[in-house]
Amino acid sequence: MAQAISYIRFSSALQRGGSSTDRQSRMISEWLKAHPDVALSPISASDEGRSGFSGAHLQHGLGQILAAIEDGKIAAGDFILIEAMDRLGRLAPLEMLSLLQRIVGAGVNVVTLEDSQTYSKESLNEKIGDLFILVGKISQAHEYSKNLSRRMKAAYESKRQKAKDGETIKRYTPYWLTSDGKIIEEWKEGIERVVEYYLKGWGPRNIVIELVSKNLIPENTTTQSVRKWLRSKALVGSWDNNGDEIENVVDAVIDRETFYRVQTEIKRREVDHSPRSTFKLSGLIKCKECGSSYYITKKMVKGYPQHSAKCLGREKKGADFCSNNRQLPYVVLLYALDSYLPEQLSQLAYDSSLDEELQKIDGLKSERAAIDTQLNTVLDMLLSMPEQSNLKERFEVLSKVKDEIENKIATLEIALVDRSASVSLDNILTTANDDLDSILSDDIATREALKKTNWRITAFENKFSVNVGAAGVINCEIVKRRAKFNALYVTFTIPGYEIFNESTDEFDKVDTETWWLAFDKNGLIASADSETELENQFEKEEWK
Repeated sequence: MAQAISYIRFSSALQRGGSSTDRQSRMISEWLKAHPDVALSPISASDEGRSGFSGAHLQHGLGQILAAIEDGKIAAGDFILIEAMDRLGRLAPLEMLSLLQRIVGAGVNVVTLEDSQTYSKESLNEKIGDLFILVGKISQAHEYSKNLSRRMKAAYESKRQKAKDGETIKRYTPYWLTSDGKIIEEWKEGIERVVEYYLKGWGPRNIVIELVSKNLIPENTTTQSVRKWLRSKALVGSWDNNGDEIENVVDAVIDRETFYRVQTEIKRREVDHSPRSTFKLSGLIKCKECGSSYYITKKMVKGYPQHSAKCLGREKKGADFCSNNRQLPYVVLLYALDSYLPEQLSQLAYDSSLDEELQKIDGLKSERAAIDTQLNTVLDMLLSMPEQSNLKERFEVLSKVKDEIENKIATLEIALVDRSASVSLDNILTTANDDLDSILSDDIATREALKKTNWRITAFENKFSVNVGAAGVINCEIVKRRAKFNALYVTFTIPGYEIFNESTDEFDKVDTETWWLAFDKNGLIASADSETELENQFEKEEWK
């Protein structure tokens, strides 16, 4: 039984939501009903949004059909169903004839459904008139696409030139702008909050939940939309223009320094593969054996929710990848965080206040990296088209902009050296305390701030160590579960260290210190210098 292979193609992604696919599918169904002796083949393919003029479809759907012909999966006597010959492609006439020869030369028929024509090796050899008509259709389709491409390119170049000349142009814009590039006041606060919350450490999901609930961004906003907005040059008033940026095309929402701080933060998060979560410790617990992040689980025990942390590497890849299968109680880990949080974040806030120029430098470095990308693109084009004077001008402009950025970076870096001598320590401490209050008031901001420090929990089985930065390393072990008191016994140990004594001008030795803690499902319930003292606390009636 002969088989029919349907092939659907359209070049514009906009047609996906229109009638193009439905129309072509309906025509194929009608042809199959009129030919009950032919079965629809599973080899059928489509090329949605792929150009028949550039030949992109030959690497995808149509390419798969051609490969099936060469492999014999589509045999002589089978039919390829297309709406019209231009669906097979809009290549140059000789290329189209060669493509058609590959199909009909193998004995496979091509059916154009719009005019009910069947092209085969025999018909094209015997009916010369049909061949001439076919060549005319192929040539017409190619010329149409070529002229359309020229007109679209000319219109696009005209729009680009108007934008460069400072004229207002109509173009697709994000939700907070009109098509003329003017800010819609109703949405201005929302996009400002998107940027603000992202820089505070919020993820796109939490941003969407928070701002949609307050009607500050559109109700249909997705996390992908937020990510797209954060990368959009429209935030600073520019048209990205495929890497050839044109400034002051639309109203700006934020300044360039803030924009490139956002880009730096995006890149930082791209290399942080922590499991997504709203927990304060998410991404801060690492497996000592495999290096994977821990993830937080919840289960109900006697009607109460209890949270634990488990190695994500072990969970996803199994025991061969990581032998660490122990769960750690979240309340114990959270206590380790909260015990040293003020010290660690105070140092962070102090550093941030003292070295606020570093943020400006990071933003400028991100901007310089973006300029480098544009320079490489223009240089590649210049090498292939050296006669294009506009490319040379563009290269010179970008080089000048890069030099200006380099000078700004150098100036700020020099200023950093002298900053500590020119800034009042009292002012620094005041600003640091304000920053610390802001961070501690928001769990998400706290977590993201800690990720920028060396504060981490490294865990394996029932032991974990906490690198708390300036406070050193704390070694912890879950020693036992005391069913009698419904409690966990945990030891916290600070290894011995030396500290400089200014009065003697020598280092004093500090011995290792261990203390015992007891936790229930809600957190810390008792502490002592030894297990015996801890037991005595539980045995005493007054403890209850």
